Amino acid sequence: MLNTPLKPLLLQPASQIPTSSNYIHQMKLDGHRAILHFDGGKITIFTRHSNNVSIKYPELLTISLPVDNCILDGEIISFDLEQYPPVPCFDNLMTRFQASNEHKIKELMQTFPVHFSAFDILYLNGQSLLQCPLAKRQEHLENV
Repeated sequence: MLNTPLKPLLLQPASQIPTSSNYIHQMKLDGHRAILHFDGGKITIFTRHSNNVSIKYPELLTISLPVDNCILDGEIISFDLEQYPPVPCFDNLMTRFQASNEHKIKELMQTFPVHFSAFDILYLNGQSLLQCPLAKRQEHLENV
């Protein structure tokens, strides 16, 4: 499971906002979905389509977490720093995502830095959390 691409759960359309206590609501930050694998300090990042995009986001490869290993489900975002307060900017993110030349990626790191926002944890310290209820996974995520 660790360091292997996973297919994330995807949003499903609804005709109205669910109000039952069986549902939670999370902010969508206008980024792109990413599954971040942390294994003893080594980071690997996959898209929802299982493409390894680690090389595109070198600044995320230095993330440090207080665990041995984990898999985080979230999104990569870039902000429009010319607005105050800064707001997520999908165009900036797509510019980063489409870059493949190492020199260009390093240049864009300065212009359009990216951030990772985790909204779920799928694996922690050698244990899959996929069978755990979302509320329990959220507790684990808060501790990471």
